[in-house]
Amino acid sequence: CSAKNLKNISELFYYAQKAVLHPTGPLYCPEEKEMKPSCVKSLTRIFKVSDLDNDGILNDNELNFFQDNGLTLKGFLFLHTLFIQRGRHETTWTVLRRFGYDDDLELTQEYLFPLIKVPPDCTTELNHNAYLFLQSVFRQA
Repeated sequence: CSAKNLKNISELFYYAQKAVLHPTGPLYCPEEKEMKPSCVKSLTRIFKVSDLDNDGILNDNELNFFQDNGLTLKGFLFLHTLFIQRGRHETTWTVLRRFGYDDDLELTQEYLFPLIKVPPDCTTELNHNAYLFLQSVFRQA
């Protein structure tokens, strides 16, 4: 890379931008060659929330968001470890951010407390299907 000769400047900016937008530090420990516990915890939550039938495998319908064929939690974590090790950590960040995680692997306030506009003189309540859904989500945890 040379600023004087303008050699590889675009690549330099690409990798600098990638390092800022998709940092490896919160996801992976290069010395131990494994994902950090907070990353494993976050991805495990995403897997469990996506496993709608609670069978421990993302089937074709559930996996439509991620990949083809079934995928276990172990496979899901391994897949993201490979993405990170091969410099494709933006893929893992895309999944994490899609499920409400920030750069510190904490759920954002916007995700935890979405703005729900209820018109004046109206109320909201859960129907039976919503109640069953929440029960299934809490059983997954």
